Amino acid sequence: MEYSIKIMDDTNIGCLARLAGEAKLEGFNFVQRTIDEWGEGVNRFSGRGEILWGVFDDGQCIGIGGLNIDPYANDPKVGRVRHVYVSKSYRKRGVASEILNMVIKRSKDSFKVLRVSTHKPGQANPEADRFYEYIGFSKDEGEKQTHRLKLV
Repeated sequence: MEYSIKIMDDTNIGCLARLAGEAKLEGFNFVQRTIDEWGEGVNRFSGRGEILWGVFDDGQCIGIGGLNIDPYANDPKVGRVRHVYVSKSYRKRGVASEILNMVIKRSKDSFKVLRVSTHKPGQANPEADRFYEYIGFSKDEGEKQTHRLKLV
């Protein structure tokens, strides 16, 4: 099956509402936070090297993933993988891997390191841990991170 990947912007950010509802049922609020922060202008993935992608199947958004300057690192050369979520019915089909491969490829022009946190507040996420390690991230528990990937 072939999916289309689009940069998210004002014309298509609204399509995340269904995905946010699904994520919330799984206990993940970050998709809704993506919508809210976009609307409030808090995070529009518009800084140097930043981007938010949506993955679509037949016009329906089935996944998202983004890249920001890491707000916790105090270093503009440190990127942060943000808000990666794939609809439950599309998991194990390579969608998240494709998103991460795009994030990594895009980040090499702007960042020297990528960081990510796989934990929900107060709760580990072993499946996400395994996924990031499979992609090539190293476990590196620290302030606001669980994994990192050196890009240089």
